[in-house]
Amino acid sequence: AELHMQIRYRMHSLEVNVTHERLRIHVLKSLLPPVRIGFRDSVFEFKPGDTREFSFSEFIRGDREERRVAANY
Repeated sequence: AELHMQIRYRMHSLEVNVTHERLRIHVLKSLLPPVRIGFRDSVFEFKPGDTREFSFSEFIRGDREERRVAANY
């Protein structure tokens, strides 16, 4: 399953695609300055026309390992 949407964020038009495994953000081309978008503990600068993908699978796998370690204490 995939969720696809177009949104406006700080005057920028974004295409956002989400699956169980990844988040993909594409900033549509414009004359606007870059926009900053946070994911987990990091903030990324997107220029108009930029596309980035972020993986959820690493986060989920790491979170399960942390829970398993905590359960052993």
